[in-house]
Amino acid sequence: MPIHMSRPCRFFLFDLDGTLIDSKADIAKALNAALVQMGYSALPMSRVADFVGDGAQRLVQRSLSEAAGTQPENEKIQAVLRLYLKEY
Repeated sequence: MPIHMSRPCRFFLFDLDGTLIDSKADIAKALNAALVQMGYSALPMSRVADFVGDGAQRLVQRSLSEAAGTQPENEKIQAVLRLYLKEY
């Protein structure tokens, strides 16, 4: 049965978080660049991939906690987040 629309579709929105492309390497590269700029060690791509899924801020928070070995202060999270978004 054909679907009839009253108006033509003007655009499509795609969620590119791994559904259509594998962006893990790009995410890890940008995140690690931000961590290194802040004086932390880079994390393995597989570990960064474990932290993906709840938005950029949670990604940064989880990654920074791992890199620092402790729960980071919000100011540090925001600083790394800004660097990450600039790199990505």
